[in-house]
Amino acid sequence: MKKRHLAAPPTPDLAESSRTGYQCPKSGWWLAREDPGDARFITKGDVMPASGGGPVLWIMKATADMQYPGPATPLQASSLA
Repeated sequence: MKKRHLAAPPTPDLAESSRTGYQCPKSGWWLAREDPGDARFITKGDVMPASGGGPVLWIMKATADMQYPGPATPLQASSLA
């Protein structure tokens, strides 16, 4: 019998990065290299933000079509008020 292999989940280009002040090259979840706890969803074309009051290198963690494998306790909308 022929073995079936499940398709691997899509993974972002691990070389994808951008710096504060530049346009975002791809929509998705980005982590600040200088502050790995700072994960943000940034849309393609938006200006990459600063983090911790200064410029940083942003590393793509997950593309927009992937579920972000972030912290176990996501930020609740009610805590933003």
